[in-house]
Amino acid sequence: MTVTPYRETELLAGTEDVLDASRAGDTTGTESDVARILLRSALKVVPLTKVAEINGKFVYEVRYDYKIFPMGQDLYEFQIRLPFDGTQMQAGSEVKLTVLTPFGTQVDQNETKGIDENGAEIQEVIQQLTNSGRAATTFQYKLDPLFKVRYQYTTGLYQ
Repeated sequence: MTVTPYRETELLAGTEDVLDASRAGDTTGTESDVARILLRSALKVVPLTKVAEINGKFVYEVRYDYKIFPMGQDLYEFQIRLPFDGTQMQAGSEVKLTVLTPFGTQVDQNETKGIDENGAEIQEVIQQLTNSGRAATTFQYKLDPLFKVRYQYTTGLYQ
């Protein structure tokens, strides 16, 4: 599943008829509407923070905490497409992404990758943070990449 920040209006568009769809026996429409409403209830409003303006170019920072659900036994994957909806990259712009995994993870170096809009792979840097037991995966790119980080997590929740 690709994780994408949503505009509230985009996410809730078409859900106004959830009760009508339910009463009419439209299971698919009802499930879709309810899923979108549930997703909205879990999302946080997070503003872009302007960090700097350099020669008419802007540098923004945004931070999110995501709830990630397992793909299988102790296997998780985080995907995000950048830049976010409503932002555009101009010539010379770049995107940087850092994913900090939970304690006790092992990043899958074969499945973790960035992919640009032409399907070419973007090289990631994976570092085990020995003092904290976490891994940091970083990417840097200059257009519209899709980043994916897959990891094994077997340590209990409250370690």
